[in-house]
Amino acid sequence: MGQTVFAPETHPTVALRPGVAYPDWSAIASPTVARALHAYLAASGVERRWAGLSDDEARVHRAVLSAFAETGAAPTAARIAAATELAREVVDDCLASLAERDVLVRDDGGNTVGAYPFSARPRGHRVRLDGRAVEALCAIDALGIGAMLGVDSTIASACAHCGAPIHIATRDGGRTLKARAPATTLVWFGTGYVDACAANSACRTMAFLCHDTDLDAWRATSKAAGFRLSLTEALELARAMFTPFLAPETPPRTVQETVSS
Repeated sequence: MGQTVFAPETHPTVALRPGVAYPDWSAIASPTVARALHAYLAASGVERRWAGLSDDEARVHRAVLSAFAETGAAPTAARIAAATELAREVVDDCLASLAERDVLVRDDGGNTVGAYPFSARPRGHRVRLDGRAVEALCAIDALGIGAMLGVDSTIASACAHCGAPIHIATRDGGRTLKARAPATTLVWFGTGYVDACAANSACRTMAFLCHDTDLDAWRATSKAAGFRLSLTEALELARAMFTPFLAPETPPRTVQETVSS
C-alpha cells in the first residue's frame, strides 16, 4: 500500500503567500505526526500567528531567517532594511508585529533573540550546514533547519534526561535522515503552548532522548504534554512546519496554462 498523504483541506492551513501554505501537510505521511501537528496548531493558534501577514511583514520575516542562516546571529534592523529595501521605521514596526504574533522572539529590551527555527542564544541544539554553525530553539527546529534551507545538516545535541551526546545527520537537502547516534534516539514533541511564546513553553519540551527508558524517566518529572515521535516522524513534522517559510511563491496559473494542461 502507498503512503497516506494528508490533504490541506482536512487540516488547519494558512496561506503565507501565493501558492505557499503553512504548514505543508503534503509532507506528512504518518497519522501520528498529523495528530501531533494538529494538536500543536490548536494550542498555539495558527491563525493568530500566521494568517494575514502583510507583504512587508513577510519580507522582513524571510530576511531575518536568511540572515540567521548566513551568520548564526540575529540581524540588526539596519541590515534588514538594506536587504528588503524598506524604510527603517517600517522594519521596526514589522519586527514589533512579528514578535507580537510569536513569529520572532524578543527579549525584554526589544532585541530579537530568535526566529523559529533559529536561536541567537545557546539552547543545546547546534546545527552545522555548509561549514556554518547555527543554534536551533528545540529538537524539531534543529531537524527543520536543513530542510527549510534545502541543505544537508549535522546536529549536535544531548539527551534531555541523561545528557548523553546525540548526533544526527541529514541528506537529500535536509529532507531525509543519513545517520544517528545512538540508533535508538527519538523525539518528544511538546504541545504545551503558554504565554504566547513557543520558545519559552512548547520548545522547552521538544527534546531529543536516547531511548524510551530515558523518555519515560524524563516524562515522569517534566509532565510534558505531547507526542512520542521516531526520528523519521520528527523530521517529517519539521519539514511540514519549516519548509514553507522560505519556499518561493507560486504565481497563479493563466487560463491558457490551465487549458494546455
